[in-house]
Amino acid sequence: MTENLWPLVHAERAALADDLADLTDGQWATPSLCAGLSVREVLARLTAGASLTPCDGWRG
Repeated sequence: MTENLWPLVHAERAALADDLADLTDGQWATPSLCAGLSVREVLARLTAGASLTPCDGWRG
């Protein structure tokens, strides 16, 4: 079932990359609606989960 999701995940990641591709340094540094975080820092937090792997005992 999850194999059907991966094409959607890849498409959404590509769309997000396209949306962010033209941001200027100033836009990346803009304060976000998350107190104390810039746009760059919010994106880093949102995408960090994509690079993490589940622990050995995880059964999702």
